[in-house]
Amino acid sequence: MKFAIGDVVVLNSGGPKMTIFFVYSEPTEIEEATYKCQWFDKAKVCVGLFSESTLKPAESEGPHE
Repeated sequence: MKFAIGDVVVLNSGGPKMTIFFVYSEPTEIEEATYKCQWFDKAKVCVGLFSESTLKPAESEGPHE
C-alpha cells in the first residue's frame, strides 16, 4: 500500500487536501488499494472513495498548515 490512515493526499488532478481514514482493500495483482478520504468544503465535511493511482501525497506547507 502506498498510503496509510492519517496520510494527507490530493488528487493527481488537483483539488483540496484530503485525509485518509479507511483503507478498503489491499492491492492485488489485478486490483489496486482503495482509500476512503474526507475533506472540508467550507463548513461541510465531504467523503469519497479513491483508487490509489488517482492520489498523491499533499505537499507540506510547514508546521502551521
